[in-house]
Amino acid sequence: MTQKRARRRPQPKANEPGSRISSINGDASEEVALVARGGAANVLGFGANGLLQFLMVVVVSRGMGPGGAGVFYQAIALFMIVTAAAQFGSDAGVIRMLHVYRADGRAEDVRRMLSVAFWTVFGISGVLGVGMFLAAPLVADVFMRGVPASTSVLLIRVLAPFIPLATVTLVMLAATRAFGTMIPTVAVENVGKPAVRLVLVLGAVAVGAGIVTVTLSWVVPVALGAVVALRMLAVLVRRNGLQPSPQMTPGMLRRVAAEFW
Repeated sequence: MTQKRARRRPQPKANEPGSRISSINGDASEEVALVARGGAANVLGFGANGLLQFLMVVVVSRGMGPGGAGVFYQAIALFMIVTAAAQFGSDAGVIRMLHVYRADGRAEDVRRMLSVAFWTVFGISGVLGVGMFLAAPLVADVFMRGVPASTSVLLIRVLAPFIPLATVTLVMLAATRAFGTMIPTVAVENVGKPAVRLVLVLGAVAVGAGIVTVTLSWVVPVALGAVVALRMLAVLVRRNGLQPSPQMTPGMLRRVAAEFW
């Protein structure tokens, strides 16, 4: 009596449709897992940021009173508005062009694009920061009415030098998100800077410092955040094999700049 042998289903070769379907399914699963991890990190980051911002409001309000807290947050709001405007959409541009260059097999242009984006934004935001510093009396008269001129002008001039660093940091963090990770954004923007700010502002309020010192305590972590963001981006660039191009002529930079902007 003969026994039938179980037939083994032939496995598709690497270049057959079945293998491509498996590859696509594997890539899709990896993408879903990546999105899930990024979403979870983002939710945790927003939760932590909300708590830290709430504690900041409590510390500033209790330590400086309603009047002092109002002036403080007016100055901070002005700083954040200028920082957001100074990006000129370059955060979205970095994300888009990084994917475009990698999809087109132009990995060597990624570093050029990042250089163009960062230095251009740094220059634009630097001009805005200098203008804000020099025109502080006019800016204070327009945006901070009802606040003593001596105080408002001083606060604006304390914040103005940090505008380029804050702006470039946001663009660098956008570039890290283009590499498929939310960790740098959460670590720097949602948790790191707010936590350091809370500690510094709490210390300033505890020793009875004035509003200028409290404002300086709030803005100093911007510089630390810029350094950390740059370091994280450099690690991602190396990890993805984006080595610097041996040639970077002015013509190449002009071409990439025209495509980017």
